[in-house]
Amino acid sequence: MDTSRWKKDYIKTIDTSSTLDDSRFYGNYYNSAFPADVEGYGEKQLSGFSDKWMTKNIYDLAGNVDEWSDEMSNTGYLIRGGYCYRQGDKFSISYRGNANSGTYNITGFRIRLYIKTV
Repeated sequence: MDTSRWKKDYIKTIDTSSTLDDSRFYGNYYNSAFPADVEGYGEKQLSGFSDKWMTKNIYDLAGNVDEWSDEMSNTGYLIRGGYCYRQGDKFSISYRGNANSGTYNITGFRIRLYIKTV
Protein backbone atom coordinates (compact mmCIF):
# COMPACT_ATOMS: atom_id res chain seq x y z
CA MET A 1 0.00 0.00 0.00
CA ASP A 2 1.48 3.37 -0.90
CA THR A 3 1.77 6.21 1.59
CA SER A 4 -1.00 8.31 0.12
CA ARG A 5 -3.65 5.61 0.50
CA TRP A 6 -2.52 4.87 4.05
CA LYS A 7 -2.70 8.57 4.93
CA LYS A 8 -6.15 9.12 3.42
CA ASP A 9 -8.04 8.01 6.56
CA TYR A 10 -6.14 10.52 8.69
CA ILE A 11 -6.26 13.81 6.81
CA LYS A 12 -9.94 14.58 7.37
CA THR A 13 -9.18 14.94 11.09
CA ILE A 14 -6.89 17.90 10.32
CA ASP A 15 -9.34 19.91 8.26
CA THR A 16 -12.56 18.72 6.65
CA SER A 17 -11.44 20.21 3.32
CA SER A 18 -8.11 18.32 3.36
CA THR A 19 -7.50 15.94 0.48
CA LEU A 20 -4.66 13.91 -0.96
CA ASP A 21 -4.48 16.51 -3.74
CA ASP A 22 -3.87 19.41 -1.33
CA SER A 23 -1.19 18.78 1.28
CA ARG A 24 -0.83 22.38 2.50
CA PHE A 25 -2.56 21.60 5.82
CA TYR A 26 -0.22 18.80 6.95
CA GLY A 27 3.10 19.20 5.10
CA ASN A 28 6.07 21.52 4.72
CA TYR A 29 5.54 23.51 1.50
CA TYR A 30 6.19 27.13 0.64
CA ASN A 31 2.42 27.75 0.73
CA SER A 32 1.60 25.62 3.80
CA ALA A 33 -1.64 26.62 5.53
CA PHE A 34 -2.84 26.39 9.13
CA PRO A 35 -2.00 24.30 11.10
CA ALA A 36 1.13 23.39 9.07
CA ASP A 37 2.32 26.98 8.55
CA VAL A 38 4.66 26.95 11.54
CA GLU A 39 7.80 29.08 11.72
CA GLY A 40 10.31 27.54 9.32
CA TYR A 41 7.86 26.23 6.73
CA GLY A 42 8.84 26.58 3.07
CA GLU A 43 12.47 25.69 3.81
CA LYS A 44 14.02 22.22 4.00
CA GLN A 45 14.12 21.12 7.64
CA LEU A 46 15.44 18.14 9.55
CA SER A 47 12.87 15.41 9.98
CA GLY A 48 10.98 15.92 13.22
CA PHE A 49 11.17 19.71 12.99
CA SER A 50 7.45 20.22 13.65
CA ASP A 51 4.72 18.04 15.12
CA LYS A 52 2.34 19.75 12.66
CA TRP A 53 4.09 17.80 9.89
CA MET A 54 3.54 14.47 11.62
CA THR A 55 0.93 11.85 10.74
CA LYS A 56 0.37 8.75 12.84
CA ASN A 57 3.67 9.45 14.64
CA ILE A 58 5.63 9.57 11.36
CA TYR A 59 7.18 12.87 10.28
CA ASP A 60 7.27 14.40 6.80
CA LEU A 61 4.94 12.14 4.86
CA ALA A 62 4.01 15.25 2.86
CA GLY A 63 6.36 18.01 1.84
CA ASN A 64 9.86 18.78 3.06
CA VAL A 65 11.50 16.47 0.46
CA ASP A 66 9.92 14.32 -2.23
CA GLU A 67 10.65 10.60 -2.24
CA TRP A 68 12.10 8.09 -4.62
CA SER A 69 9.64 5.31 -5.30
CA ASP A 70 10.07 1.85 -6.73
CA GLU A 71 7.71 2.75 -9.57
CA MET A 72 9.16 3.08 -13.06
CA SER A 73 8.17 5.04 -16.14
CA ASN A 74 9.64 4.81 -19.63
CA THR A 75 12.12 7.59 -18.69
CA GLY A 76 13.24 6.35 -15.27
CA TYR A 77 12.07 6.17 -11.71
CA LEU A 78 9.09 8.09 -10.36
CA ILE A 79 9.27 10.42 -7.41
CA ARG A 80 6.27 10.89 -5.13
CA GLY A 81 5.02 13.86 -3.17
CA GLY A 82 6.27 17.40 -3.24
CA TYR A 83 9.04 19.24 -1.48
CA CYS A 84 9.30 22.40 0.56
CA TYR A 85 10.00 24.79 -2.33
CA ARG A 86 6.85 23.73 -4.20
CA GLN A 87 3.14 24.33 -3.73
CA GLY A 88 1.33 21.80 -1.55
CA ASP A 89 -1.87 22.14 -3.57
CA LYS A 90 -0.11 21.32 -6.86
CA PHE A 91 2.64 18.94 -5.70
CA SER A 92 0.83 17.10 -2.94
CA ILE A 93 1.38 13.68 -1.44
CA SER A 94 -0.40 12.16 -4.45
CA TYR A 95 1.89 13.82 -7.01
CA ARG A 96 4.03 11.61 -9.26
CA GLY A 97 6.90 12.93 -11.32
CA ASN A 98 9.69 11.53 -13.46
CA ALA A 99 13.30 11.74 -12.34
CA ASN A 100 16.51 10.47 -13.83
CA SER A 101 18.87 8.65 -11.54
CA GLY A 102 21.10 11.08 -9.74
CA THR A 103 21.55 13.07 -6.59
CA TYR A 104 19.04 15.75 -5.66
CA ASN A 105 19.10 17.75 -2.43
CA ILE A 106 15.28 17.77 -2.29
CA THR A 107 14.70 14.04 -2.92
CA GLY A 108 14.99 11.37 -0.26
CA PHE A 109 13.66 7.93 0.53
CA ARG A 110 11.72 6.30 3.32
CA ILE A 111 12.76 3.04 4.89
CA ARG A 112 9.90 0.58 5.01
CA LEU A 113 9.06 -1.34 8.13
CA TYR A 114 6.72 -4.27 7.89
CA ILE A 115 5.23 -5.57 11.09
CA LYS A 116 3.84 -9.06 10.90
CA THR A 117 1.07 -9.85 13.32
CA VAL A 118 0.14 -13.38 14.23
